[in-house]
Amino acid sequence: MRARVRAWVAIAAAVFAGILSYATLVEPNRPLLRSVSVPCPGLREPARLLVLADVDFPGAAAGRALAVRAARDLRPDAVLIAGDLIDRMGLLSDPPTLARAGAWLRGLDGGQRFLAPGEEESARLDALRAAWPGEAVTIGENEAFPLDTRGGRVDLFVADVRTDPAPWGLDTRGGRPVLASRGRFATSWASYEGPGATSWEAAEITLAFLIDDRDALVELRFGWRPGASDFGGDGWRLERDAYRSTFGLLPRAGASRRLAGRTESGYAPEVGIWHRVRIVIDDDGTRTRLRARLWPERGVEPSVWLVDAVEEGPERRRAGSIGFAGRFGAQSLADLRVVARDGQVLLAERFDDRARFDRDWTQPSRLAAWARAPSGLPRVVLAHHPDVVLDLARIGAPPPSLVIAGHTHGGQVRIPGWGPLYTSSRLPRALAAGLSSWRGVPLFVTVGVGTSVLPARFLVPPEVALVTLEPLIR
Repeated sequence: MRARVRAWVAIAAAVFAGILSYATLVEPNRPLLRSVSVPCPGLREPARLLVLADVDFPGAAAGRALAVRAARDLRPDAVLIAGDLIDRMGLLSDPPTLARAGAWLRGLDGGQRFLAPGEEESARLDALRAAWPGEAVTIGENEAFPLDTRGGRVDLFVADVRTDPAPWGLDTRGGRPVLASRGRFATSWASYEGPGATSWEAAEITLAFLIDDRDALVELRFGWRPGASDFGGDGWRLERDAYRSTFGLLPRAGASRRLAGRTESGYAPEVGIWHRVRIVIDDDGTRTRLRARLWPERGVEPSVWLVDAVEEGPERRRAGSIGFAGRFGAQSLADLRVVARDGQVLLAERFDDRARFDRDWTQPSRLAAWARAPSGLPRVVLAHHPDVVLDLARIGAPPPSLVIAGHTHGGQVRIPGWGPLYTSSRLPRALAAGLSSWRGVPLFVTVGVGTSVLPARFLVPPEVALVTLEPLIR
């Protein structure tokens, strides 16, 4: 019996050693040239795009060589690089590495070359632009470019999700219409600028909210005047974030005077359930009183005000709008109602009318502005992270012809019968590689050229992709 067990252990060890050798020595060095065709109305002839991602220079020599050969032989209309061109943050400040990378980029023959920044590249754009002049690669940062192809002009938007605030848009949660944002690194905000917004002096505000992430910044803004400040405007903020689990009332953005009274609510909202908030603003001509209650929606509204604060002086905010802000995590808001002290309904918003939202609310997302702007051209989005399709679906604008992304490495290790081991994406694992769609938004995710964390690939060989945008034949 012991001999049989030892034999099985030896076989298992040999199989594991063989898989490990293949995953580290063989598969990462056998890149494939993949071809993908996508229907694209508005083109006269096919447009060919050579797509790379996660090159992790100076590694992946075999994949980089394949890219040079493919660009030379296929003569694409453009070379699109979906982020993580350089391997590590330290190398982004190494002139010899950047010079070699620039020489390799110039060796990619064909049309224009565009780079969507990866996570680390996003923080070094000025240095990269200086190291790689325009003839090497055009680095986009949430901006659109005209891309001329043999089939006609394409409207290309190069996205950087680390620096563009996440769009707010209309969605549903459990059949309930909501205003939602998934949040990320830059603070995203949306503010109401519809009829009468700046004249609200004394009012009662109620709404429901849901937080999906423990560390999410949730900011309810009132007495708000939108502006071009880092906060998106000026007003009071009822806020909780990763560093303060309970809601607290903050002074007006940029204000030097503190609020008197009770500003800390002591209310720590549970993640994943709906909560309600009631905010009351009163002004007697000399001071503004700010009160707030928060409670679980399925619970009972407290009889006392958890927040009861006062701002005095001629510089206090006496009128303004309402808005919301978020960062780091997703949140949803519903059933907003603003009522004057005399009972007049100033705003009743169920967030079920997209045209009204687009007209009466504003936000800083460049992606949202581009997506909503009319265009008679085929449209392509280039981004490092595929989760940009979550934003595009929520915006509700006509979808682009295609979103091109990388980041996932296809999971880098695929388990037979299970799929990719880890994708670092909120999308379903089945969308971590190849051509698919999310809520009607076409998506192509390339598995990339290099490796990340572990120098291994298993059943996910590196690839260079030729994406052909095919005109519709009538």
